[in-house]
Amino acid sequence: MLGYRDDLALRARAGDEEAEDEMTVLIAAERQRTIDEGVDVVLPGWLAEGRARERQRPARAA
Repeated sequence: MLGYRDDLALRARAGDEEAEDEMTVLIAAERQRTIDEGVDVVLPGWLAEGRARERQRPARAA
């Protein structure tokens, strides 16, 4: 029997786009919790680049 994370990873590798999206959110949240705890982590390049782009966006007025 597979655990939730293993099942999600398996479906993502098989091309299930919803599983890929959910796995991305899961990984990002886990890394953010680790960073918030003050532990140094190596972020995947795609995530680090995305976060850097987000920080460079100008603020939008509501």
